[in-house]
Amino acid sequence: MKPHYSEASVQPISASVLADGQLSLIYRVPLESMFFSPGVDYQTQAGTLRVVIGRCRIRTDCAVMAEHVRPLTADGMAEVRLPYRGEKVVVVHADREQLLTM
Repeated sequence: MKPHYSEASVQPISASVLADGQLSLIYRVPLESMFFSPGVDYQTQAGTLRVVIGRCRIRTDCAVMAEHVRPLTADGMAEVRLPYRGEKVVVVHADREQLLTM
């Protein structure tokens, strides 16, 4: 889980808890000519859900743990859904870690 995007490049990020025990995470996909974000990778450790936004080269096979659940919106926003059990949620960026509040 290596972060590639800076915090500023994927803002705004929002998170909300869904009724089915999942976390909806919405973030902006940076516009790049040679790369794209298909979703996120994540891990839970010591009560913290750590999320890294994936970055893949175009026209290559690239797997992430949670893919987008719908097409990008007109303003480039993506949504992924993750299993959630009440953990603290931290998005790990290339330049810092961002604690999300819900």
